[in-house]
Amino acid sequence: DMNQIVQELEKATKEIDNFVKALPPAEQEEFNRIVQQVEQKMSQTDPAVLERFLTNQMSPEELDQFLGNVFE
Repeated sequence: DMNQIVQELEKATKEIDNFVKALPPAEQEEFNRIVQQVEQKMSQTDPAVLERFLTNQMSPEELDQFLGNVFE
């Protein structure tokens, strides 16, 4: 059910926000820097590859390679 998924995402977002707000300022900056890097990598990723990632259709090897590229 889409409503349940949206509610779960909203809850997760609030939990992440609370976590980040509890970090010291320098760690908040580092967290935000990493998030920006990941967003940039994801926006440059082939949509077909991104869809395979989001729908959990990657083999363990593909997943390792994908995550390695995103978090290099």
